[in-house]
Amino acid sequence: MSNDTGTLLPYIAALARAARKGIPLPTLADFCAYLNLSVKPLAAAVLAALDTIHIDRSTRPAYPYFVDKDCINDPDFIALEQTGPADYALGSLEQYLHGAQKTGGWERGEAIYEYLKGSNTLSSCLGLADLLAIQKLGIEAFRKHFASKVVSGWKSVVRDRDGNPFVPCLVEGDGGVVLFWTWFERGWNSRSPALRFAS
Repeated sequence: MSNDTGTLLPYIAALARAARKGIPLPTLADFCAYLNLSVKPLAAAVLAALDTIHIDRSTRPAYPYFVDKDCINDPDFIALEQTGPADYALGSLEQYLHGAQKTGGWERGEAIYEYLKGSNTLSSCLGLADLLAIQKLGIEAFRKHFASKVVSGWKSVVRDRDGNPFVPCLVEGDGGVVLFWTWFERGWNSRSPALRFAS
């Protein structure tokens, strides 16, 4: 069989999914010997697959009950929600800090959001669909890239029925990766980066 790992992507993805679920696997050496492959390229491909996000942006994520339906059904919101790559590696993401966040200080959510919106860079940020996909990768992948951090998806800022803005975030908790929504009044420091796609 060819040594081109690109032709083995479905198998690599299956191995990665099984590994995340804790399903016992044959040793990588045995697997490679069976397929007449060299170990190192396949090992690298499997590790990359474990940290790779795949998203169908034509399918909208479910938003929480408190969100104003007019907000998330606005055509501009839907168009923004659908921007971004279908496939990317967690290691390729930029962890953006704004203003005082860079020097150990705090920034309010409103200041971060207004900057991203005013500079037309919201489309480069991750949104709810991305955070849900990262959550599914599990705690080990999250710790590898975002240990001790609260990461935010500024592309999916919503408003509740009273007009209060909220942003989705991920954090480690209860032995896993927890998604929560926080209000703009909360302070963001250097451990609260905005996740953005590499430019």
